[in-house]
Amino acid sequence: MTNKQFLFKHHKLTRYAWDRLRACEVNLHCWAEDQCNFGESSIDEAYWLRLARATAERFDLKIYHQGDPRGCALYVYSDKEMEGSRYPIQQVYNTRATAIC
Repeated sequence: MTNKQFLFKHHKLTRYAWDRLRACEVNLHCWAEDQCNFGESSIDEAYWLRLARATAERFDLKIYHQGDPRGCALYVYSDKEMEGSRYPIQQVYNTRATAIC
């Protein structure tokens, strides 16, 4: 099952919402690459984070922005997926959240 299929099935994410989150991920990834290579970017990181957050909230999801350009830039997760974790999302995003890529 792909990440997209998982979110459709378990979080009732729509195709439109997936496409919006995917556009956010692509732009945030480009932002991270620009920051790494040039130290600046013309991409408005705050705009794409707001859009991702607003889209995810419609499905009771939260976002995690991973700023390292070597991996996926955007993850979504629910409070239920964080239950039982002794660690914050920054330390467990790769096992508790779903990558939008």
